[in-house]
Amino acid sequence: MTHPALNTVCPVCGTQVPDDMPPMEVVHTSHLDDRGIPMLRVCSRACALLVHEEPDLYYRAARMNTKAASITG
Repeated sequence: MTHPALNTVCPVCGTQVPDDMPPMEVVHTSHLDDRGIPMLRVCSRACALLVHEEPDLYYRAARMNTKAASITG
């Protein structure tokens, strides 16, 4: 199942997110999407764990469909 409204690039490592990867809820973030719950997709469980460490950063990158390192300098 694809999720066309969500990111296709993993905001943690920059790789392509597999089409069958479900979205994850991002907790402890100041951003909300149209559904009221911040959602993004990552390429792996390891990347999902990193999202929990800096949710705002990775959510911003996911909304831009890019790797977080590219928006932080």
